Amino acid sequence: MRITSSFKQFLAAMAVGAVVGAVSCRAEDAAEAAAPEEGKEASAEVAAEKNFNPFTNLVRCQLANGNVEVRLPGGDWQAIRKGKYYPLGSSFRTRNQVEGIAGEAIIAFGPVSTVTLRGEAAITTKEIEIGAPSREMTVDYGNVSITLPRTLKDGLFKVNTSAFEVFNMAGESTFTRTIDAAGDGDETVVRVVTGAIALNGRHYKIERMGAANQLRIRSTADELFTSLRGESGDFLIKLDQGVIQQIKDFETGEKVAVDVNLDFQMSPQCVIKIWRSKAEVGGRVVVSTMTFNANGDLVNRRVFAEKRTEVNSGELVIAPESESEAEKKVKDAETENTETIEAEEKKSEDSNSETVEE
Repeated sequence: MRITSSFKQFLAAMAVGAVVGAVSCRAEDAAEAAAPEEGKEASAEVAAEKNFNPFTNLVRCQLANGNVEVRLPGGDWQAIRKGKYYPLGSSFRTRNQVEGIAGEAIIAFGPVSTVTLRGEAAITTKEIEIGAPSREMTVDYGNVSITLPRTLKDGLFKVNTSAFEVFNMAGESTFTRTIDAAGDGDETVVRVVTGAIALNGRHYKIERMGAANQLRIRSTADELFTSLRGESGDFLIKLDQGVIQQIKDFETGEKVAVDVNLDFQMSPQCVIKIWRSKAEVGGRVVVSTMTFNANGDLVNRRVFAEKRTEVNSGELVIAPESESEAEKKVKDAETENTETIEAEEKKSEDSNSETVEE
């Protein structure tokens, strides 16, 4: 039997197709066999991310340039050692040298959680129980930058000063705190670079400051005066009014007391001023709050007594401009009455003079 060339080509094509099909099947089988392994690896990564601990039990000096010192709990200041671990409750500070070299230090709370001090700056870490999930520190003074994971859960990192506390932190934020030389208070500039924070002070609270938001907070040492000035971005500040409202809880059916706050939209150049004084009778603290817009105009004014919700009304107090107008009206009325009386007296005197002459 003679086989033509075309038939030979056909047989060759069939053979090549069989080989390619076999290779493809083996590749698919290998891919299917590898797929579960890849799935396991992905699941392991997700589980590792969920179980990731942003903090270590000790803090570590990651960087030390210039004059950098540490003070262990109950100890004295000493030179810090780069790469060494220190217990929570330790204080850290950087200082400027005589040659003009600014001190700089990076204190690591975890793999991706760091605090950077520059120039004349100091912080104090809070001593906590071993295994506690959260961390806390105080900005004593100076320029301090905090970098945390953007996905950090609420309540895991907290920053304190003498006038306010910052919590629910994530991302990067900076604090520049200046202590008054005469000891009459301090001023802190709070800036959110990325992420967000929440901030609470006496008689005010901020539920969220986002990226590029900046606020300047000034407080006296006796806590009798607080000033808040917006410097960048817009965010909401809730001011106490000393008033509560009974609201029904739809789940339990019970009434719960809820604070009635004054919501003020803080923008650049807007100002909030809070005065506090002790009443001569009873000794309770009386609070006066005033808000000003970017043009310096008075927007809101409230006066209330602490822990006297039954007498506080939260109503707007008459603004100084309105008082001036009222005083002006009274003065105008008094002037008009005086002129009328003087005119009548003069008329009476003229009449008497004419009678005498006759």
